[in-house]
Amino acid sequence: PCRLWSELRSAEELEMRADELTELLGALDVSVVADGVHPVFPLEEHRARTDVLGEALRLVDAVSRGEKTLGGIDAAELAGAPSDDPRALAAYARRLLSGTEGEIAARLLEDEGS
Repeated sequence: PCRLWSELRSAEELEMRADELTELLGALDVSVVADGVHPVFPLEEHRARTDVLGEALRLVDAVSRGEKTLGGIDAAELAGAPSDDPRALAAYARRLLSGTEGEIAARLLEDEGS
């Protein structure tokens, strides 16, 4: 989560910040990578709601804790899946979902914030 998320979505803004940091740090070159930056959301409030976002956040939590699996998903449907072994697929799904709550909220609330 970052309060500057909207600025950091612009390639021009990233380049400008990289130029400023290059000068400030006296570095030869600086790259600013802002992948996965999203607005600050009260995730606990959204998690408690009975809407799509609340359900999605609860599902991510349950999968992350190993309480639920994404049953019925074939390894061929997941790019980079390690094998057909259900335990390996569950671990892979947990890794994919790790830290995605903010991104999920950003995508589902995108129209609300505009």
